[in-house]
Amino acid sequence: MMNVVLVFLMSSVLFSCGDMSLDEGSSDNLYEQRQYATGIKLISTNITNPRAENTMNQSLYTLSSTSRLLVRLEGIDKRTGNAVVDQEKRMFMAISSSDFEENKETYSSKIEVCPISKNWMMLATWNQAHPFPDSNGKWKKKGGDYAEEDCVTADLSYPDGREDSLYFDVSDWYVYYVQSHKKNYGLVIKVDGEVEIFGEEDTLRAPRFIWQAR
Repeated sequence: MMNVVLVFLMSSVLFSCGDMSLDEGSSDNLYEQRQYATGIKLISTNITNPRAENTMNQSLYTLSSTSRLLVRLEGIDKRTGNAVVDQEKRMFMAISSSDFEENKETYSSKIEVCPISKNWMMLATWNQAHPFPDSNGKWKKKGGDYAEEDCVTADLSYPDGREDSLYFDVSDWYVYYVQSHKKNYGLVIKVDGEVEIFGEEDTLRAPRFIWQAR
């Protein structure tokens, strides 16, 4: 009888303590957060009209050495309040293309994602960050101002990714540009060659940001 009582008491204590192997900071408490880009603008040497219909709200965009895509997640500081970005948990930007399904490795070295270093508007063009008639309206360098030294190529080790997608580790951009300097000018996608990627009108495969949140 005494043994039965002791077993009952020990079980009660263990149950009340819960699972001691988990704590608030455990990775088991994290979940994946995904947000689609809210500002996407195509700039090209062949397009001078800032309101050209084919530069925004498209299902597909063709990128080349003379056309690039500006991408931004508006209000990222508010959307990432519970984000966990460190040496192990990273933030990624993903883009998708039918071309990636068979040639992912080739495109991974030809496409770069770079931090934009100047604020821009949806009326941006290859020459202008915004249309206002002052010296600040023009890019310092045609094709967009960006930090070339901070450009990244695709991370082919991304786990369980879509076959038609490439994933770019943009953690450093998020930490140093967005969090530290409060500058959310977004990222520019540029390519050596030509590729057609899905735009914001494709609700599943549009450019998107992925991170772990608590």
